[in-house]
Amino acid sequence: MKKLLFLLFCLTACIAAQATTYYISPTGNDGTGTGSISQPWKTLAKATSTVTTPGDIIHINAGTYLETVQCFLSPGVSIEGEGNTSVIQSTWPWSFQGALVLTSPEGTNGNQHITNIKMDGRNTTPRCLEVYGRSNVSITHCSFVDFKEEGPVISGTIGYTGFAPGTYATGNIFSYNYVSNCSMYAGYGTGCLGIGGQIGMLCVKDTILQPKRAGTDQVGWPLKYFNEGWTQGVLFDSCIFWKDPTASSGWNFSFEWFNCRGTEIKNCHFTGSVDFNFQGTRGAYPYVIYFHDNLVDQVSTSTGRVEQGLIIEYDCDGLWVKHNKFKNIAQVLTFYCRANTLTKGVIFTENLCDSIGYPPDVSQGGFIGGFDAGTSNYRTDSIVIDNNTFIGNPAAKANQGIGFGNVQTGYVKNIFIRNNYIENVVYPAFSTGGTAPRDSFYIGYNNIKSGTTDQYGIGNSDVYLPNGAPTHYTNTHNKHNAPGFVDRINYYLSPTSLLRDSGINVGYGADIGYKQFGSVLNTCPIVNAGPDQTIESPISSTNLAATASDAVGTISTIVVTKKTGTGTVSNSASLTTAITGLVVGTSTYEVAVTDDSGCVRKDTMQITVTSGVAPTVTSTNPANASTGISINLSIITVSVSEPLKASTVNATNCFVSGKSGVVNYTAGNTFFTITFASDFSPSTTYNLNVQNVQDVAGNSIASPFTSTFTTGLPQPDTKKFILKGL
Repeated sequence: MKKLLFLLFCLTACIAAQATTYYISPTGNDGTGTGSISQPWKTLAKATSTVTTPGDIIHINAGTYLETVQCFLSPGVSIEGEGNTSVIQSTWPWSFQGALVLTSPEGTNGNQHITNIKMDGRNTTPRCLEVYGRSNVSITHCSFVDFKEEGPVISGTIGYTGFAPGTYATGNIFSYNYVSNCSMYAGYGTGCLGIGGQIGMLCVKDTILQPKRAGTDQVGWPLKYFNEGWTQGVLFDSCIFWKDPTASSGWNFSFEWFNCRGTEIKNCHFTGSVDFNFQGTRGAYPYVIYFHDNLVDQVSTSTGRVEQGLIIEYDCDGLWVKHNKFKNIAQVLTFYCRANTLTKGVIFTENLCDSIGYPPDVSQGGFIGGFDAGTSNYRTDSIVIDNNTFIGNPAAKANQGIGFGNVQTGYVKNIFIRNNYIENVVYPAFSTGGTAPRDSFYIGYNNIKSGTTDQYGIGNSDVYLPNGAPTHYTNTHNKHNAPGFVDRINYYLSPTSLLRDSGINVGYGADIGYKQFGSVLNTCPIVNAGPDQTIESPISSTNLAATASDAVGTISTIVVTKKTGTGTVSNSASLTTAITGLVVGTSTYEVAVTDDSGCVRKDTMQITVTSGVAPTVTSTNPANASTGISINLSIITVSVSEPLKASTVNATNCFVSGKSGVVNYTAGNTFFTITFASDFSPSTTYNLNVQNVQDVAGNSIASPFTSTFTTGLPQPDTKKFILKGL
C-alpha cells in the first residue's frame, strides 16, 4: 500500500511539474503563434480551444481582446491576467449564453481559477460568464461591467431546470470581485451575479452595483438566485450590494435568495431590500438564514419610493437576524403571507433600527409587520424579538410598531417581545388581529415612547387587540421612560439611564435596547474548536478536539461543518468527532454551539495536510526567462507545491534582486505574491529569489530557487487604471 501511495504521489507531482503557461497578446497570431511567451496567440478563443490539459494556465497579457465566438474553458485549465488592463470583450449576441463558458456534467471537478481579468460587455453583450455543473472553481480579483442582461452565473445545474441539481456543486469561490451594471428587468429580474445549486460556496469582499440605465431604465438586482436557488451553506462576507434607489423598474431588491439552507450573511452593506423566498426547512443546519453584523440603509427616507429592509415570503424555518443596523428604510422586517405555509424559528435580536418609516407621501410603515394578507392556513410559530432599538422617522405619516396583522385561518403562537426600546411610533407599539387562533404571547420589559394619539384614533396605547387578547397572553413591566441616551447616533445608554438593568435577561443582557452596558453579563456559551493541526500524507484523518461550556444553562445543539477544503465529518453533533478523507492542502472546520436560550457561538480551526517532502516552486508569473516584460509590472505571483509556514514567506526569503517589494501570503494558499509600488528599469534582467521557506510541517525548500525576467522598453503613453468601488 505504501508503495502504491508513493507511486500515486510521484505521478501527481509529475503532472503538476509539467503544467504549462500559455499566453495571448494583442500583438499575437492565432495562425503562427504557439502560445509561448515569445509567440503568443491573439485571442482567448484560440487559447481555450487549444489548451485542455488540467493544470495548464492561460495568461492574458495587458490589452483589449474582442472575441467573436464563445470561449469554452476546459476543466482544470485556469485563466490569469494582469488586472483591469487585461480586458475581454465579446460580440456574442445570444441571450442566456455566456461569452466565457465553463460547462460540464453535474459534479465535475473544475479544479481551476480565473483571476485578475476584466470582462466588458459594452452594454451590448447579454451575459459575460457562466459556470455550469463544476465544483472547485475560484473566481477572484476580477471585474465584470456593462453586460446587457446578466453578469456571472454560477450554477450546479446545466442551465435552467427549475429543480435542485442531482449533484450539488461544492467548493466554488467568488471573492474580491467588482461587478457593475450587469442586470435587466423585463417583467422578471436578473442579477449582476446569479448563484444556484451550490454547497459551501464563498463570496467574500465582492462589490456588486446596479446603477440606473439611460432610456427605459430596465434594471434587475445586484444578487439574484439562479435556477430557483437550491443552495446550502453559502457564505457572504464583507460584500457590498447596491441598487440605485432612484431606478424605476422592477422591485427595489439588492439581494434576492430562494430555496436555501444554512446561508450566512455577515459584515455586508445593502442598499435596497433583501428578499428571502421559498426558504423551506433548515435541514441539518441550525438555521435557514443567519443575517448578522450587516448594514441595510438608504441615503434618506424621502426618495419617493418604498424601500424595505428584510422581506420573508412563503416558508421559513430558522431566520436569525442579529447585531445589524437598519437606517432610513420603510420597514425593517416584512412577512408576506401565502396559503398553507409556515414561518417559525425567527430570532430578531440586538439590532439598531434608526429613522424607520415610509416616506411622507406613503401612508403606512413600521418596524416589523405583515401577516395581514388574510391568506388561508398561514401559520406562525416561535418568533423572538428581544433587545432591539427601534427609532421611527418622525416625518412619516404612520409608523406601525410590531404587528401580527390580519391572519384569518391557521394560527399565530409563541411570540416573545422583550427588552426593546421603541420611539416615534404613532400607531400602538404592538398589535395583533385576525380571526386565526393566537396563543402564547409574551410582551414585557419594553420601553415605549410614542405620540399622544395616532391617525386611527386609538390613542396612546401600547398594544392594540381588535379581536381580543390571545390565549395565554402576558403583558408586563412595559415602561414609558425618557430615553437617557448618551448620543442620538449610536443610541448608547447613558451611565445614569433608568433603562440600564431594567429588563429581563433572556440571554443578551438586561439593559433595554440593542446595546448592553449593565451589570448583567451575557450568558451565551463559550466554544473552542481546538488547536489548528498539521498532519503528513499518507495520513488522511484526525480527531477534532473542541470544547464548549455555558455558564448559565446548557448546550442544546452542536454542529460541526466543513467550511473549506477536503474531508468528511464523521459525527457533526460531537465535539470530538473524527475528520476523515483529508488530502494535501488546508481545510477549515467550524464548530457552532447553541444554548438553551437560543444563543449561538462559533469557532473555527484548520487542518493542514502536508506532502511529507520539501516544498518546491512550481511556476512563476512572469515565467522564467521571460523577456519584454512591462516596466509597469506591479505584481509577481509564485506558485508552490503545498501550503507554507506563513512566518517564512517574507521579504528576506522572497525577493527580486535590486528591487524593493511587499510579500503577501495567506496561510493555506499554494501561492504568494510580491507587489511593487514603482516601475522597473527598462531593458534590465532581474532575478526572482525564493529561499529558506518552509511548509507547515517545517520541511525547508530543498535548494534556493531563482528565475529571471527581462523588462522591455518604456511605453510613455501607458496609463494605469485603478478600479474603485463606492
